[in-house]
Amino acid sequence: MALNAQSLSAKETRSLETLFRGVRHTLLNRGLYGRQDGAIQEVPWKRAILLDELGIVAFEVDVSRSPVKIERLLNPEVAHQIQASLGGRQVKITNSQGLLFGVSLEPAQTLATNLPRRVVLDLENRPPGRYMIPIGQGRRGAVWRSLLDTGHILVGGESGSGKSTWLHAMLIALLSAYKADELWLALIDPKQVEFQVYQDTPHLLAPLVTEADGASALTARLLDELDRRRALFARAGARNLVNYRHLTGEPLPLVLLVVDEVTDIALEAGLKSSFYENLIRLVSKGRAFGLVVVLATQNPKAEVLNTLIRGNMSTRIAFRVAANHHSRTILGMSGAEKLPRSVRGRLVVRLDRDLENLQGFDIIDSQIRALV
Repeated sequence: MALNAQSLSAKETRSLETLFRGVRHTLLNRGLYGRQDGAIQEVPWKRAILLDELGIVAFEVDVSRSPVKIERLLNPEVAHQIQASLGGRQVKITNSQGLLFGVSLEPAQTLATNLPRRVVLDLENRPPGRYMIPIGQGRRGAVWRSLLDTGHILVGGESGSGKSTWLHAMLIALLSAYKADELWLALIDPKQVEFQVYQDTPHLLAPLVTEADGASALTARLLDELDRRRALFARAGARNLVNYRHLTGEPLPLVLLVVDEVTDIALEAGLKSSFYENLIRLVSKGRAFGLVVVLATQNPKAEVLNTLIRGNMSTRIAFRVAANHHSRTILGMSGAEKLPRSVRGRLVVRLDRDLENLQGFDIIDSQIRALV
């Protein structure tokens, strides 16, 4: 491949060649090539563009001869897989002035360094915005996001990693800010221990669910609510919850479904059960009508969290997991299995297509007791 840069040392040239091999091998491993007469047709490359001032090298594809559709190369999962194969270097794929794979020249810094080992949730300093939830503490401060922007959330982590504390921090932040006519909760807790403290809150759309039959009934009720909202939105000409409120002035609540240990209850109910089918419909259709689904699990199985579910989970949060295939199920790439077991609450989050290491917020029991 031709490189449009001069005066490169042999070491610099070898470094760029190594980066290119990482990109090329990832595409081959993902099956992003064609076959003709028994021969492999690889993605054809035009040139490498060294942008030293930006700290990146861009590898350009000859799209006129590509054996696969451009959409397949632009899939965000491709960038995440390349990033993993290159040791965490930042990777961006763009298609504005030609199809380019941009790779950072500098290795990614270990974001786990310079993070605190414990941060107590501070509700007094929550940022402005509707339905804001705490994600974690980064090197540049606290990270919060609106449920209106996160979409559905997938949370995974082994026992003791901090997953349950993260769920409580989210619920406390919401319940302390919104009344029952602004927020409806639907909670599924097969362990029967995590969400019992919320069973008397007026925000509950239905009593706390702890078994498969109840989960089927609850998700069916939520689908009925989606049908009701679909009719309301159609009459108002609304595109989403915020737009509906703006057009009608009616205070339609946001609905939050939280399923703890989703793998366990899905396997108990069965992958052909009404609960599982309802869940797939909710994550596929719910966001547009003001319903957000949060799925949490200690045991992220790919057959349960299949592409129909994972493809609709816009935000992915991984605490430490037992194996790299668990990390790939949650994040689309390995890495969460390497988080330090000695630091409870350390997490990797995928927001806005980028991965970031954060320290999850800790909560004090008196915060929960005072709230409920």
